[in-house]
Amino acid sequence: MNVQNLGSKVYKKLNMSEVEEEQTPLPIYCRNDDKDQFPMENNDVVINVEDNLPIDHRNDHKGHLPIDKDSVAIKVRDNLKNLEWSVPVDESQSSLSMPFKRTSIYKIPKFMKDIEPKEYEPHIVSFGPYHHGNKHLYQMEQEKQKVAALSFANAATFELILSEVLKILEDLYEAYDDLDHEKWRKDDDAQAKFMQMMIIDACFLLVFFSEHERYKSQITLKSEIKRDILLLENQLPFKLLRLLYSILSIKVRVLNL
Repeated sequence: MNVQNLGSKVYKKLNMSEVEEEQTPLPIYCRNDDKDQFPMENNDVVINVEDNLPIDHRNDHKGHLPIDKDSVAIKVRDNLKNLEWSVPVDESQSSLSMPFKRTSIYKIPKFMKDIEPKEYEPHIVSFGPYHHGNKHLYQMEQEKQKVAALSFANAATFELILSEVLKILEDLYEAYDDLDHEKWRKDDDAQAKFMQMMIIDACFLLVFFSEHERYKSQITLKSEIKRDILLLENQLPFKLLRLLYSILSIKVRVLNL
């Protein structure tokens, strides 16, 4: 870089006021449609801006290229025709080929839980798989098992419950959204654990709704249980409750929750 030449140029620009002005008139740049808006002298030079624009930019006041509708239509048509070939489809995973899943008990979206996570969790008792096994609910797990044991009046009732629940076990799985496969379904032990939990929870819930003597005097406990029963993630399939109600000798009353 020649510093002297650069400095000389800068100096000249800063001292342009000292240069004598030429008498050549300045050209007026405008479009054909705008000529009448400018007062002009006889010696004014008018330059039509549109004459100096590329063809594609003429008559385009916003500077955008005009739409070539035919060309765009051809490209979109070709892309859409090739769309089905560009996305591999596994027929076995297609939603049209898969059986309809009768989900009825869903999980709360994470973005809602992140705001107030405790509001969506049971305080003292869980129903179903979503919150089963949480440490703070352990005491009520013991209570649920005692109540379930009292519900089985005899061996015949117990065997009938097992055989009937087995018939709807697949429906019970389908009722829950995003179920932990490893925990509840991967093998016979996991499936037995799931079925046992569902029977115990349903028996407890039916006994609670019957206003059993066990809970009549425990007002605070009843209030907390009612609160947990209403939680969206703390539900049991109605099919299971209806089945056990038809087998067990429990008179359920409608409670004002």
